[in-house]
Amino acid sequence: MKHLLLIISAVMLFTACSKEDDNGPSLPGPAHRTVMVYMVGENSLNPYMQRDINEMLLGRKQVAASENLVLFVDKLSKKEMPFIAKVTNEGKLDTLYRYEQDFYSSDPDNMVDVIDRIYQMCPATDDYGLVLWSHASGWLFENDSIETRRAFGIDSGNNELPTYYDEHSQTNQYKGKWLNIPSMRETFQRLPFKWKFIMCDCCNMLNVEDGYELSEVTDYLIGSPAEIPAMGAPYGTMVPALFLQTEDFYQSIIDAYANSYPNYIPLAVIKSSEMGALAEATRPLLSRINEYVNKESNLMKGHVYYSNTYVEGDRKHIMFDVREVVRKAFKDEPSTYDNWYQVFKRAVPYNRIATSWATNSFVKINFSDFTVTEDYFSGVSMFFPMEQYGNENWSCNETIKKMGWYYAAGWSSFD
Repeated sequence: MKHLLLIISAVMLFTACSKEDDNGPSLPGPAHRTVMVYMVGENSLNPYMQRDINEMLLGRKQVAASENLVLFVDKLSKKEMPFIAKVTNEGKLDTLYRYEQDFYSSDPDNMVDVIDRIYQMCPATDDYGLVLWSHASGWLFENDSIETRRAFGIDSGNNELPTYYDEHSQTNQYKGKWLNIPSMRETFQRLPFKWKFIMCDCCNMLNVEDGYELSEVTDYLIGSPAEIPAMGAPYGTMVPALFLQTEDFYQSIIDAYANSYPNYIPLAVIKSSEMGALAEATRPLLSRINEYVNKESNLMKGHVYYSNTYVEGDRKHIMFDVREVVRKAFKDEPSTYDNWYQVFKRAVPYNRIATSWATNSFVKINFSDFTVTEDYFSGVSMFFPMEQYGNENWSCNETIKKMGWYYAAGWSSFD
């Protein structure tokens, strides 16, 4: 009887505790996903930082309390040093760590330190996502160094915006250091995890070169092949999409972005696991493609291009839409194109078309040069070596050789 009474008492105590827990406040469980927003704003985008942060505070309220949205913020400010903050489910910033002095956020060692701190402080049970917030110019770079003019995240390192005259483009440019894409790959390879996705809230990142280079460090690469508006992504509506666990979560991210700029920002996603197959499918087509692009005159006029480069001060169109070029090169062999396109669609499972997009005085896209149509648009660019890009050491024909896609797809066979 004594033992029976003890058992009954224990059951009653357990039931009472359970009932109290059900009626009391529920504590958030472990985060399924941690999304890190890496904001390099020590440049001309600084005026837009706080606006986007405010949007993130609003968007976070629509996400489960347990999930982690964490920001690294490097402002153009002599008073406020870089810091790491978690966005609470009440839509407030909770500062987790503040650095004592300024540093180059585009430096690989510093980037690893920041991400590893967030990883330790805000772990997730399932996966990790990254938003890259800053300037970018895709795979373009001059030297394989973080002191280049091109790539991602220009940072002055001293909270100033000094300028210099760039002889190549014949324009004034901000001084600062960038992180080129091969260095970004090496940086992320040092992390103890692989990204579920990298969302690029920066210009020109959706190209096959970046997609292939980063395929080992992320499952998906999301962004635009073109310039994006300085105001960037609509985080108020996009943040909830960043935490979706659905198989096609990237579609919701792209739609949230595109719907805020109707017909004004081309967007796409690259599925990393399919990039090897795309390189294999592209290799046997290169001979015809190479012949086609070098026969075209007047800077490939009539073809969709997303940026410009400079050769001895002259603008040269670059970053052409890959689907359009391949389709036009094989207009007499539609079955060859169709077979390639089936592979391409697996590597680029979703996109949103735009017929025009943001363009500044440095790039100056002339939209009268081409027409964007659904039949030719892919939302992903590719570099096609051409004589117009020159043969100097700094030319695109040389620097493209630093990208893995150049060899995987077979461009090196034409050296």
